[in-house]
Amino acid sequence: MDYNYPFRVDDNSVPPNSALKKWADLMLKGCAKAGRPIDVAQTFKQKLEDAGFTDVVETVYKWPGNCWPKDKKYKELGKCILVVLWV
Repeated sequence: MDYNYPFRVDDNSVPPNSALKKWADLMLKGCAKAGRPIDVAQTFKQKLEDAGFTDVVETVYKWPGNCWPKDKKYKELGKCILVVLWV
């Protein structure tokens, strides 16, 4: 399990020129430059297959980082992550 970076939003509410998008792009570049890339989760399945594993199943779950979602289920998940981060 790992985070799939860069972050994504379902409703396109983050404009491409936003400070948040700029920060995420700089995080990607900085971590890669430091030799610690943070966008590796999207390569896990292929790496396992390249290593010889067969029938690899990748399941991606949405997990909101706050309680902003309108959907009740995702709002509750977002609240949980906030509790974990602030405890």
